Amino acid sequence: SPRPGVLVGGPVARTKQIEYSVLAALQVFGGLTGAYWAFTQPTGWVVWSAFIVGYLIINFGLSVGFHRYFSHKSFETSTAMRYFIGICGQMVCQGSVRKWAPDHRRHHAFHDEVGDIHSPYIDGHGRPMGLVKGLLISHLGWLWDNAHSDMDIYGKGLVGDAPVEFCHRTRWFWVAFSLVLFPAAWALIFGGMQDVLATILVGGFLRTFIFLNGVMGTNSFAHVFGYRRYHDCGKASNNWWVNLLVLGDGWHNNHHAQPRAAHNKVGWWELDFNGWTINMMER
Repeated sequence: SPRPGVLVGGPVARTKQIEYSVLAALQVFGGLTGAYWAFTQPTGWVVWSAFIVGYLIINFGLSVGFHRYFSHKSFETSTAMRYFIGICGQMVCQGSVRKWAPDHRRHHAFHDEVGDIHSPYIDGHGRPMGLVKGLLISHLGWLWDNAHSDMDIYGKGLVGDAPVEFCHRTRWFWVAFSLVLFPAAWALIFGGMQDVLATILVGGFLRTFIFLNGVMGTNSFAHVFGYRRYHDCGKASNNWWVNLLVLGDGWHNNHHAQPRAAHNKVGWWELDFNGWTINMMER
């Protein structure tokens, strides 16, 4: 183990590798198929409205739910809303909140030092990496290493929590709902049978694939490229391009400096749609 709180190998690591392999294959191959369809076949407002609405839902679920609430407790909310934001987060197809939030907490505990789960500078075992390998590993490669977070340390408040455990048990249903059932229902309600396949490919698979790269870009590109307002929180950077995909979580340097803040915006030009969403929920 490279650091306390980091475990290596065993059944948990194998389960992680298998689950993330399935999720990555679904989104990569499905997303590329969706991109091919979007460029070669006619698509209309039904398809793209499903894409936009679905994108906003999964961004809300991950950024407001998995990230700012379950990982950092940036705000308090009702039990019903905790179920709702957890379910929206499961629709992102990036694994269970029961795993996602502890891993993110570990990232903050060690940011870009030995023990970090997805740094572009240090791999999961604490070995230094060059720029290209580091970007590849921190973007997606870390999903398949055999290091994992100690739930006794980073899972406090999550393990045994009713909404978290519900989301964990039903996570594969929400994958199917996000990628297939939701876009198919949208197509049938607002269009017809002729729109179902296109809406699934573009409004389901391509949508999650693009958002996946936004979230992973926060792990990789936003720790290498961008500007830093604070210099005592690892190499996390504020990155405009990543922020366009994740609607506020790209101000990664601001976030690492004050991880429990509900808003990542510091400069007036730093647009944080997710922070505004929390403000709106409060009102």
